[in-house]
Amino acid sequence: MNTNGYDVPKPLLTRITKPLQRDGKAVETRFTYYENGRAMSQTNALGEGEFLDYDLFRRSTRVTDPRGGVRQYDYDENGRMTKLVEADGAILNFENQADAIRSAKVDALGYATRYSYRLDRAFTGTSDAYGNVTREQDALGRTIDYGYGPLDQVATVKDPRGTVTTTTFGTATSGCDHAGRPKETRISTLAGSGNVLLASQCWNGDATLAHRRQYLDGTRYVETRLSYTDNGLNVSQQQTVGMPSGATVTRTYTYDALGRKRTETLKRRTSPTNATLLDLTTRYDYDALDRVVKATDPLGNEVINSFDANGQLWKIAHRYKRPDGSFDVRDVATRTFDAADRVKTETDAAGHATTYAYDAAGNVVAVTDAEGHTARVEYDAMNRKAAVEDATGYRTETAYNQRGDAIALTNANTETVVFEFDALGRKTAAVDARGYRSEFQYDAAGNLVCTTDANAQAGLQPKNSHGCTEFRQYDELNRVTRIVDALGGETAFTYDLAGHRLAVTDAANKTWAFAYDDLGRLAAETDHAGKSLAYKADEAGNVYEKTNRLAEVTRYSFDTGNRLTRVDYLKDGSAETFAYDAAGNRSAAANGAVSYTFQYDVLNRPTAKLDSRGRSLSFTYDAAGNLLTKTTYQGSTTHYVYNAANRLVMLRNPDYTQVDYQYDPAGRMLSRVTANGARSTYQYEANGTLTRETQYDAANTLVSDTTYTRDRVGHILTRNDGAGTTTYAYDARYRLKTADYPGATNDEAFTYDAVGNRLTHTRGSLAPNANTRYYGYTAGTNRLLDIRIGGTGGTVESSFVHDHEGRLTSQTGAGAKALTWDAKGRLKTAGAESYTYDPMDYRIGRSGGSLGSRSYFLEGEHLESVERGGELVERYFRGAGTDELVAGFLKDGEGKTKPYLFHHDALTNTTAVTGHNGGTIQHIAYGAFGNVITNSGSSPNRLKYTGREDDGTGLYYYRARYYDPGRGRFISEDPLGFAAGDVNFYAYVGNNPVNYTDPSGEVAVVGMIYGGIAGGVGGAISGYASEGWSGAAKGFGTGFVVGAGVGAVTPWLSHQVGATAATLLVGGASSAAGQLSGNVVTGQTPGTNFSWGAVAGSATGNVLASVPAKLVGNAAATSVGTSVTWGSRSLTIVTPTVQHTGSTFRALTEGAIGGTFEAGGQAIENMLFPTPPAGDASSGSQTLQSFQQLSASQGAAGGFLLYPNKSNTNMMQSVYVK
Repeated sequence: MNTNGYDVPKPLLTRITKPLQRDGKAVETRFTYYENGRAMSQTNALGEGEFLDYDLFRRSTRVTDPRGGVRQYDYDENGRMTKLVEADGAILNFENQADAIRSAKVDALGYATRYSYRLDRAFTGTSDAYGNVTREQDALGRTIDYGYGPLDQVATVKDPRGTVTTTTFGTATSGCDHAGRPKETRISTLAGSGNVLLASQCWNGDATLAHRRQYLDGTRYVETRLSYTDNGLNVSQQQTVGMPSGATVTRTYTYDALGRKRTETLKRRTSPTNATLLDLTTRYDYDALDRVVKATDPLGNEVINSFDANGQLWKIAHRYKRPDGSFDVRDVATRTFDAADRVKTETDAAGHATTYAYDAAGNVVAVTDAEGHTARVEYDAMNRKAAVEDATGYRTETAYNQRGDAIALTNANTETVVFEFDALGRKTAAVDARGYRSEFQYDAAGNLVCTTDANAQAGLQPKNSHGCTEFRQYDELNRVTRIVDALGGETAFTYDLAGHRLAVTDAANKTWAFAYDDLGRLAAETDHAGKSLAYKADEAGNVYEKTNRLAEVTRYSFDTGNRLTRVDYLKDGSAETFAYDAAGNRSAAANGAVSYTFQYDVLNRPTAKLDSRGRSLSFTYDAAGNLLTKTTYQGSTTHYVYNAANRLVMLRNPDYTQVDYQYDPAGRMLSRVTANGARSTYQYEANGTLTRETQYDAANTLVSDTTYTRDRVGHILTRNDGAGTTTYAYDARYRLKTADYPGATNDEAFTYDAVGNRLTHTRGSLAPNANTRYYGYTAGTNRLLDIRIGGTGGTVESSFVHDHEGRLTSQTGAGAKALTWDAKGRLKTAGAESYTYDPMDYRIGRSGGSLGSRSYFLEGEHLESVERGGELVERYFRGAGTDELVAGFLKDGEGKTKPYLFHHDALTNTTAVTGHNGGTIQHIAYGAFGNVITNSGSSPNRLKYTGREDDGTGLYYYRARYYDPGRGRFISEDPLGFAAGDVNFYAYVGNNPVNYTDPSGEVAVVGMIYGGIAGGVGGAISGYASEGWSGAAKGFGTGFVVGAGVGAVTPWLSHQVGATAATLLVGGASSAAGQLSGNVVTGQTPGTNFSWGAVAGSATGNVLASVPAKLVGNAAATSVGTSVTWGSRSLTIVTPTVQHTGSTFRALTEGAIGGTFEAGGQAIENMLFPTPPAGDASSGSQTLQSFQQLSASQGAAGGFLLYPNKSNTNMMQSVYVK
C-alpha cells in the first residue's frame, strides 16, 4: 500500500511513497506548492519532474519539463487557452467563441482547423447545438458535417466527398427499440446504390444489446446474439449466426462474484469428419487488485504474472503442460526497476539480461544487450527520437518540422532522404539522397490516389491519363476499387457490404471471383476459366477441408490449440503429420518420404534438426540471440562472428574456408574476403544502389569488374563488364523491354499484354525478325498455350497443356516433356525426372534423368548437401544472404571430390567458379531471364541462375515452384495468389528480372545480398524468422531504408495490385528511424502480417505452431513465428484487448477471443485461438466500425480542457488535442 504525506497545517499532498525501495531509494513522487497553494513541482525519487510557474494575473503558465524544456500556456481573461509555446519553440494558437468553446486551432506551421457548433454550421456566432460540433473544416477548406441523436450521439456524418453515414436511434422503448439506443446504420450511397443498410441493433428492455446484424448484402447478414448473466451485467454467451443458413459459432463466458471474467469458451468441431463440438476454454485468475495473474489456455498451458508491492509486473512465467501432466516452467521475463519504477533490466528464460537507461523525461536512451552491446537513442526537445546510434557508433538521424512531421532521415553515411508534407500532414513528396523526387496525392478522404515516381516526375517515363505512375480510386467506404497503372491498364475490385473482396478484374478483363459463407468466411474462389475452389472452415476459422479445381479433396486436422496436426490428401491417400513440444514449437513433421524431429532451447530457438535418413543439424546462439554455431550434416561446424551492432562479420568453417564481411557505416557490404584471398568489393550510389562490383580470385587475378548505371528509381540501365556494355530498357510498368548485349547475337526484345503475359520474344535483334517467337494463351486465362514462329498464326514451335489447377502437364515440340503433380500440387515428374518433398514442401530427392538418384539435405530453405546412393557428392558453405554460395566440395566427372569457390553478381547469379588452386575455371553469362548466353570453362556446379539449381530439364527449382527461363515464367500458379502482389500468377518478378529475384517462388524481392541491399539482410532475416518470405521482403525493405543508404524511391513491383516502394516510403520510411539498432535479429512483433493465403499449393491451412514450417534451420533465425492461412487474402491481425471486468458488447465483438490481453498495463499471451475477422460480426469496414463506436458510445457535449494535450470526452477529441 502506498503511503501519502501531507503538508501541515495545509491539507496539501506532498508525497506518495510506494512500499518497495529500488537500489536503496524510496520510490516516491513529491509535490511542492507556492504559498498560495498552487502547484510548483512534481518530482520522482531521482529528482526528475516538472516545475510550474505562473504570472501574477494567471494569464500564463510555464511548465519546465525534466530535461529543461519549457512549455508556455497563455490564456484569455476568461481562462481559455489562446496560445501554446512548445519546448522546441513551436507556437500553436487557439481561438475561442464568446460561449467559451474552442472555435479554431492553428498548428505550428500556421494551418488552421475550424469548428462550428451551430445548426446552420456557420463558423461565427455562439452555439445553438448544445455545444456539439456540427462542422469541422480542415486547413484545405474541406468540411465534415455532424448531426446528433436524442442523447447527443453522432447520428450523421457527411464526409468531404458528400457521402453521408446515418445512424438512427430509438425514440421509445418498444420491441427491438430502446430510447436513445442506435437502431440502424446506413450509408447514403455505396457502389451505385442508395441508402444502403450496413448494420442494425436490437435491444432488450433493460438496455442491453440483444443482437447486432452486420449485413453482407441485401439478403444476407451476420447476426451476433448475446445472452447475459442473471444480474444482466455480463455477457454469458455470444452466438455469431450467419443468415439465412443459420451457421453458428458459439462462445460462452463465466464470471466470478466480482464480475471478472473467469472463462471464455469456443465450441469447435472435433475434426474434419466429426462435427461434435469441443469446448476450447481459456481460464483467468486474478489477484485482490483485479489483475490477471494466471491465464490457462485450452491445452492447459499457463501464463503466470507476478506483481511486486509497487504494482509492477516483475516476472512473467510460462508453464507448459507436458503430456504426462507435469509442467515445463520458464521465467520468460524477470525485471528489475529503478527508483522511478522504470524497467532497468529484463532477464529472459536463459538468464540473458537486457539493460535499459533513461533520461530525466523517461525516454529510453540506451539499451544494452546480453553481450554488452549498447545502442543509444537521442531525443529532441519534444522527446521525439532524433538519432539512433548503434553499438559501433554509427548514427541514423531524423529531423522534424515544428508540427512534428519527420522531414528528413539521414543514415550513417550522412545520406539524406527529405520528405514534404501538405497542410494536413500527409507526405506529398520524397526526395532521395541524389535529389530525385517522387510525389504523392490524396483524395478528399485522405486516401493515397496518385503516386508519381522519380522517373515519371522528371519526364523520363510516361504517366497515365491521371498524370500518375499509379492511380487509385476508392469507394465510399475507402476501399480500393480501381488501380490504373502507368500504361493505362486498369484493375478493378468489388466488395460486399462487410468489406470482403468479391472480385478482381484485371487489365485484360479477366475476373477472379470470391464467395463467402453466411458467416463471412471464404467459401469459394472461381478462377479466370470458371473453375472453382471450395473451402470449409470450423468455428475457430481453421480451414478443415479444401476442394481444388480438379475436385481433389484435402482435409486438415487441428488439436485443441488450433495447431495443424495432420493433412490428408484423399486423391492418393497420402498424409502429413505434425507434432509439438510442450512450449508449442513444432517438434516433428513427417510424410511418406521423410520425417523430421526438431529440438529447441528455452528461448524456443531451433537447436537441432534430426532427419530420418540418418542425418542431423544443430545450432547454438550467443546471449544476444545471434546464431553462433551450426554443425552440419557431415559434423563440421560453422562459426558465426558479429560486430557490436550484431551484424555478421565473419563465417568460419575449418572444412571449407573463412569469409569476412566488411560494411560501410550504413550497413552496405563493402567487401567479402575468403581465407585464400579471393575477394569481392562493392561500391554504391548515395541512394544505396550498387554501382560497381569487383571480384578477384585467390591468385589476385581479376575475375570480373562490373559497373552499373541506374535510373532515378534504381533500375539498372547499363551493365559494363569485361565483355562490354549491356543496355536495358523498360516500359512504363518497368517490365524489361530490350536487353542490348555486347554484339548483336544475344540481343533480346520483349512485348507483353496488359497483365504481363509475354507476347513476343526476339533474339539477335531489338526489333521483330524471322527469329521472333509469338506467344499465345488459352482464352480467358494466363496459361501459355503455344509459341509460334512467323507470327501469331505461324508455325507452332511448342505447345503447352495445363490442368484445371493451372499446372503445366504437357509440353510438345521444342523441349517436349510430360509433367505430373502430386496430391499437394508439387511437381512429381518432369520427363524422366521424379521428385520427392518433405512436409514443408522443400525438395529432398530426385531420381531418373541424367543425374540419377539423389538425396537432398536442407538447412531451412537452403541446400546443404547432396548424396547419391549414400555417397556424399555435394556439400556447400553458404554466406550471409539467401542463395549466396561461398564454397563447396563437389564430385567431378572422374569421381574426385574437389573444393570450389563461387562468385556472384547483384542477383546472386553464379558468374564464375574458381578451383582448388585459386584459378578461375568457369565463367557464365546469363540472359536477362536466366538463359545461359556464354559459358567458358566447366565445373560440376549446377547452382547457377540466382543461385538456384539447374535441373537439367530446362527448369530451375525455386522452392515453391519451378521456373522456365526460356519462357520467362513459372510453370504453375503462385500459391500466394493475389497476396504476392500481381494479378498474373505465372509472371516471373513482374518481368523485371534485371533488378528482382524470387528466391521463394512466391514473392519478388530486390537482389538480396548486393545491389546496395546488404544493410537490409538483417531485417530480411528477422522478417523471415517471424513471417516467412513475405516478412523477409518487408524486413529487408526496412533494412534498406535505414541500413543500406536511404535509397531511391524504387517501384516495389507495383504491377496492377501490389504497392510500390514509393507508397511504402510514404507511410513507413520516416518511422524506420525509430528502430533501436541495425541488423539485430528480432522476434515476432505485434501487428504481424499473417497470410490468409491460398491453402492450395504449399499452404497447409491454419498453421498455428510456434515455428513456421519453413523456419527450422534458417541460418540466423532466433525466434519463432506463427503462420495463419486462409483463402487468397493477406491482412494484418490487430491484437485486441480483453476487458477483465464489466464485459461489454464492444469487447466481445472486436475479436476479444484471441491475441493478447492486458494485465496491469502489461500484455501477456493469450494462447487461445485467433478469430478470423470475416467470422466476426464486427468485421468489415473500419470506417463503419469507427463510426458505430463513435455514435454508440460518445456524446459531443461542449466544454474545454485546460491542457490541450490531454484526452477529452468530447466526440471530436481533436478539437482539444493540440
